[in-house]
Amino acid sequence: MEKAAIPEEQWAVISPSKGKLQVAKIAVPKPVSGQILIKVDSAPLNPSDLYCMKGFYDEFDIFRFNYPQP
Repeated sequence: MEKAAIPEEQWAVISPSKGKLQVAKIAVPKPVSGQILIKVDSAPLNPSDLYCMKGFYDEFDIFRFNYPQP
């Protein structure tokens, strides 16, 4: 079986600033020693995750997360 080439970029939902979401192409991470890279064809976006990312739950300490910024 032939080894598949790893693409340079992938689509992602990013948060460029608090409360803002956008779809963008980002670099595919390069695994280092002890890590693996898994191909994901699709993944759901849970509405409660989107609300949290947009800051709708800021008044509740339990829902404070630092989402990755580009």
